[in-house]
Amino acid sequence: MKFFVYCILVCLPLTVEAQWIQISQGLYPAGTMSVGGETNIFLSASEATGSTNPNIAYSHSAGEPSNSWHYFKTEYEYEFFYEMDFVNDSVGFLSGGGWFSPHRDLLLRTTNAGVSWETMTRDTLGSGYIFDDLEFISSDSGFVSSGYGPELVRTTNGGSSWSSITIDTGFNYIADIHFVNSNLGFVTVRSNSNLGTQSKIYRTTDFGDTWKKVFEHSNFYNLADIYFINESVGYVIGENGSFLKTTDGGTTWTVQFLWPYNSLNAIWFVNEKEGFLNLGGIIQKTIDGGLSWNAQMMSTPNIVSKIQFTPSGRIGYLLAGGLLYKTINGGGATTSIKSASLKDKFKIYPNPTTNQINLYCEIDLQIKAIWLTDISGRILKTFKAGEQILDVSDLLPGFYFLNIQSNEGNVSEIISII
Repeated sequence: MKFFVYCILVCLPLTVEAQWIQISQGLYPAGTMSVGGETNIFLSASEATGSTNPNIAYSHSAGEPSNSWHYFKTEYEYEFFYEMDFVNDSVGFLSGGGWFSPHRDLLLRTTNAGVSWETMTRDTLGSGYIFDDLEFISSDSGFVSSGYGPELVRTTNGGSSWSSITIDTGFNYIADIHFVNSNLGFVTVRSNSNLGTQSKIYRTTDFGDTWKKVFEHSNFYNLADIYFINESVGYVIGENGSFLKTTDGGTTWTVQFLWPYNSLNAIWFVNEKEGFLNLGGIIQKTIDGGLSWNAQMMSTPNIVSKIQFTPSGRIGYLLAGGLLYKTINGGGATTSIKSASLKDKFKIYPNPTTNQINLYCEIDLQIKAIWLTDISGRILKTFKAGEQILDVSDLLPGFYFLNIQSNEGNVSEIISII
């Protein structure tokens, strides 16, 4: 009788209503993404993937079917790619570099919707630069910051040359750049000192020639991502569930703290009422401009790290645990999907653990990829598909997500390292 019950639980498909469907079966775990127009979607690997895996994947048919994906392998095998930004259907930019790799301050550009990529900048700005965040407002003009310092640089010729921008000397990290139009832009910055952490928002109205501080807070939260719907309404999010809103073009800001007070680093609004956040790590939606939020369902639950919609606001994409998810109606109800539970086919132990994870699965499963993310969705480690003993001795104590991609679907398991 016990055996009969076991087969029913494992083999009977479960019907789940989900607003977001995972569509990246067979793709290597992604570190960042960008949308170009209504039908083009692009992914970059989070780290060097070797000769067997491409660095950039693209689909010109909204990510479906699975054979619509194509690949471009860059010349870089040890660098990281951090951010991607498309200014239209065809032209996009990709930033990256690495401290312990041959090349820094990398900027790649495509003018043919990802079919090929050209290196525009490499090793030209000194050892202090690794291109992290980027924001382009046209195919020629844009900004890039270093994730390891206060540097902000600007180009007006597509990345062929750069000029340094001075904002202020009182900070040591630029968290995000966002331009609403060719003149109006914002940056969030952080500073750490003996006095604690300070977070600030700066505003420019002349394409970065001059900047004015419009918000400052000390010893409470770090501000991160910026998103503006139009020239008046915008948002800034950060640690401790901090959620800032402006309705006067960034001159003044109201502050909320959203429960459960996790670090917010993914935001998108399709209009003044309807928006999305990685609140509680999962995808949540507001229909009242941020006054209230409701959780949405994902076909395979995972920690959300990036949100982006097409210009129409109806097709949206999530990156979560290195996987790509999609909605076709603005996060509304979709048709049911059926998925069989896979967790019973895996043995993952010990949990909690101190230095290694043992992974075994049933013989009929084909493992395609294994990777570990932190609670913000950032990929920390990848493992070979056939590995059964996973070394985690180099990670600090805390909670992590072990992600496994197989021929029957994906599994995500919370791992506690003590």
